[in-house]
Amino acid sequence: MDAVDRLWAANARTAAPEHLAELLAQCTLAGADGVAAAAGFADPAFEWATPRVAALADAWIARAAGPGRGALDAGRFLHICRRRVLPYFADGARRTERWRAHPQSVGAFGWALARLDGAAAAGAVGAALPVLVSLLASDDAWAQRHGLRLAAVLAARAPAFVRASGVGGVLEERVHACLVFRSDAERGAELLAAAFDAGFALADTRAHTAAPLWRLADRLVANAAYAGDRVRVLRVLAAQVPRLAARLGVAVARHLRALVGVLAAPLRVPARAPEMVGLHGELAAHLCALARACPARMRLYVDEAVAALTCAWAGAADAALQQRLRDAMACMRALDAPRVRRAAERLDRARPGQLAGLIA
Repeated sequence: MDAVDRLWAANARTAAPEHLAELLAQCTLAGADGVAAAAGFADPAFEWATPRVAALADAWIARAAGPGRGALDAGRFLHICRRRVLPYFADGARRTERWRAHPQSVGAFGWALARLDGAAAAGAVGAALPVLVSLLASDDAWAQRHGLRLAAVLAARAPAFVRASGVGGVLEERVHACLVFRSDAERGAELLAAAFDAGFALADTRAHTAAPLWRLADRLVANAAYAGDRVRVLRVLAAQVPRLAARLGVAVARHLRALVGVLAAPLRVPARAPEMVGLHGELAAHLCALARACPARMRLYVDEAVAALTCAWAGAADAALQQRLRDAMACMRALDAPRVRRAAERLDRARPGQLAGLIA
């Protein structure tokens, strides 16, 4: 068994990076097969591709590919998939999950997909789609997270193809199935963030319609109902609000009431922990994003926004947070100054002297 065979016999996720680096330094396989073998260790998006491991894999690819480096055409992409990806996902017509023991096969796929020439996507989809669907449908959180990231990569590399073919629809359904917070999953908030990233990337390929964005808004609101006091999850969900506002503009009005509620609810919880201080600052800024996107309709929810901001102010001892709350209050005042003044006066009577710095 030579160094290449030993390298691919290992489980890249559990192998020591020093061991992988030692084997990579011994590998001399040239040509397209060498590129395919090295690709599994060259993408730093995968945890085993430490700077040293990725550098050795890149050097191997440079030696093996020679002057033919750069964007991959369909032929070179398919060669990598046939040699180092598809055998770990299928055994003939039967699905297999050998990729679990050899996750570098997912790494090789990710490296190749990130370099696929968008114009060659039609010729490569026969290999790419089954791998993406398998990863997205997996019960393994690691596989799902990378499947989501790679679905976003495909949408970015070949938006015209994804839009014109049926691939976008297939991936959208799989991605939406992942848009549910899994409290039992390791790094569940990160998985949810990856699902939204993929959802937005696919929605951007269909910029002529707001339907996919409205579906994302529905998932955001549904997840917020179950997020509880999980700050990392709340931060992920809140971060999607300005993304929706930027893409939908005034059309965000369809979900405006629910989105204001998503942002306002955590602001009513005292920011005693440092992570809550950061979250409150972000929520205040996101309220401004909604105000800029849909000012006419946002006037209807000024009272709710002001009430949430005053609750946050009552427990805000951090100077930077106080400034962000003032900025958000200024956004509300720009929408409807008399209404903000009346709401602030009512709240000030309930908390005499406590809100002076916010409503002045």
